[in-house]
Amino acid sequence: MPSRTNVAEITQTSVTLSWSTGHTRVINDTVVHYKATGSDQWTSVSAVSGTSHNVTGLRPGTEYQFFVQISSYGKSSSSQNITKTTGNAVACFLCTIFSKSLIIIVIIIIIIKSAKVGIQSSKPTENEATVVHNSRVLFANLSLKLFRQIYIRVY
Repeated sequence: MPSRTNVAEITQTSVTLSWSTGHTRVINDTVVHYKATGSDQWTSVSAVSGTSHNVTGLRPGTEYQFFVQISSYGKSSSSQNITKTTGNAVACFLCTIFSKSLIIIVIIIIIIKSAKVGIQSSKPTENEATVVHNSRVLFANLSLKLFRQIYIRVY
């Protein structure tokens, strides 16, 4: 029986399974079976070599069930089912956008806050007031551009 079957990697459209054969006998055939949870139809990948396989062509954000079947000397044994969900395409996209943009936004906020604090400690000069105003306008424009990029790519 395949033992210690686990998932080595999950992406939006693939899952990599790995397992141990549990014995040193000659393996005649290894088959990986999978299906979307709720579906009645299993997909089988036969003639798998080694002790791992990357199942590709899966739908993002979908829960799947997997098991491995090994045949040796005319006897067949199967692992227990493993249930895993592929990565969510929208969530992954938003994480990428926000992780790159978040640093820039935080820096801009710090600049605005520090400029505002400096001005509040004394009566602002015309140049200081202009810097604060320009910083706020820049921040608003960058926020609007970020929103537009997210909206266009998601919708």
